[in-house]
Amino acid sequence: AITNHVIKVSRSGYTVGYQPIFQQERLDELYMHPGTLNVFFNGAVPPLSTSFDVAMGWHVRTPVDAGHRKYTDGLRDLDLYVWLPGTPFVDGSQPDRFVLGYGGDPFNAGVEDSYGSLTNFPYARFRREGGFTDGGPLVETTTILKRAAHGTVLANAKLPYWAGAYTVFATDYGQTFDHDNDGCGDNFGYSFSDTYNPASDSDCPPNDAGGTLGVPLLGAYFTPYVYVWKDGVVKYFLDGSNDYGAYPIPDACNTHWWKAFAISSPLVGISTTLPTYTTFDQCGDETVPGFVPYGIVPSHADDQINLFGMGK
Repeated sequence: AITNHVIKVSRSGYTVGYQPIFQQERLDELYMHPGTLNVFFNGAVPPLSTSFDVAMGWHVRTPVDAGHRKYTDGLRDLDLYVWLPGTPFVDGSQPDRFVLGYGGDPFNAGVEDSYGSLTNFPYARFRREGGFTDGGPLVETTTILKRAAHGTVLANAKLPYWAGAYTVFATDYGQTFDHDNDGCGDNFGYSFSDTYNPASDSDCPPNDAGGTLGVPLLGAYFTPYVYVWKDGVVKYFLDGSNDYGAYPIPDACNTHWWKAFAISSPLVGISTTLPTYTTFDQCGDETVPGFVPYGIVPSHADDQINLFGMGK
């Protein structure tokens, strides 16, 4: 029989009791052997808070397919995005929809900061940018405030600030990699350009009919996972890997976006109401019907979400 292990951590000011912070790791006897040293990275534990902290981390993988072993040196970066509840707005005091993240979208011509705020709308804040701006842990976090009284809405510390669904995504923001060394498709890391066009690359079709397009880094090279923390306890966990590994090339999850889950709650609820965690675990982009909670806002013709334009 194979024994599965559970590694838990307890730290004052961060957790309440021992919490499983390495669920993204495979912890069975195939990988853990007596008398050997195992090192686990990227344990995402935000400070103790009554708010909802969404923590995303990711592994740097080599693809399962032995024919695609080229390694992604340099910048190792994914982005965390949280779509706030959209139309209809929850109580009239929410001025507009909002996408929290490094390159998100506040959908407001007068607001440039897509990081949000914890003291006013949207009552959520992108807190940590990992990978691109520092050499530390591959972790990003966003905080969603608990529900305070606003308008006719009563306070409820068990629910997120706004009613409706907060939808959580991970993305490589359009990065691709030349997985087969034919010269076509490298567009990643600090050299990433959101204007890169493979058709203009001399090693890619149509200039070179034998060239093959690069593959997205998400799924093939970087596999994400997410936690939700509240009150020092893990409330939700979702692994976005292929059974603790990379996705083979090609695969439906060789795409630039991972739709992870949503935190939902009603506008009015009794004091015992708890949020609902809806698991999506889907790969895709804006061509997949219903994949994105909302996109183009007719009143903001110049403020359209282009999924591949979000990011660095």
